[in-house]
Amino acid sequence: MPKISQFSFIVSFVLAWFVAGHQWAYAGPIIDQQNDVEAFGGTNIGDSTLWGQSFTPTLDAIDFFQFRIGAANGSAGSSGSGATFEVQLFNGIIGSPPGDAIATSLPVNLPPGFATFPTNGAMVQFDFSETVDLIPETLYIAQLVKLSGDTAFNIWQGPSTNLYTRGSHVFRFDSGSNFLGSANSDFIFAEGINEQAVPEPSTFALLICGLVGTGAIFRRKKR
Repeated sequence: MPKISQFSFIVSFVLAWFVAGHQWAYAGPIIDQQNDVEAFGGTNIGDSTLWGQSFTPTLDAIDFFQFRIGAANGSAGSSGSGATFEVQLFNGIIGSPPGDAIATSLPVNLPPGFATFPTNGAMVQFDFSETVDLIPETLYIAQLVKLSGDTAFNIWQGPSTNLYTRGSHVFRFDSGSNFLGSANSDFIFAEGINEQAVPEPSTFALLICGLVGTGAIFRRKKR
C-alpha cells in the first residue's frame, strides 16, 4: 500500500473513532420568545375562528413553536377522536390581509383526552421541517390550525394582568380575513431554535492528539 494511502487510512480511522466513541454536548432548544405564565383560561379551537399569537423575535431564525393545548372538560375524552393540528407562520400584519404563510409546521396528532381539563393543557411543540429565517425585531404571527378531528380542544391563555409585551393574542374568522389583535390576553407559547450538537472540549483535545500522533508515525515511516 503506498504511503499516502496508509496515511489516509489512518486519518480516516482516527476521525471515525472520534465521532463514534466520544461525548458530544447538546444544549437542547434555545427559547427566544415565550409567555410562560400560569394558565388562566381556555379558548375552544373550533372550525370557524382561527387563533394565534404575534411575537417579536430577537433571533434571526426559528425551528419550532409551542402552544399550550388540552382537551376540553367532558369532551374529546376517551370516546373522542383526537385531533391533528399544525402551526402556520405569517408576517405580523394586523388589520390587513397577511398573504400566504411563510412556513408551516409538521402536523401533530393529539390523542383523545390529551391533557384534559382541569390540568389546563400541556405545551405542544410544532417543528418546522427546516429552519425558517426571520428578521429580528420584526412582528410575526403563529396561527394554530386544526386539520382534522375533534373540535373540543382548548388553547390556553394567561391572565390579563400578566401580558406578553412583544406581541398579542390574535384571531381571524377564516383563512381569507385579516388578523385582529386582542390587548386583553396572550396565549401561552414559546418559540426558538434547536442548538446543534458540539463536541466536548476534552473530545477536541483527543482528536488533536490523535492527529498529531498519526502525523508523527507517518513522518517516522517516511524516514
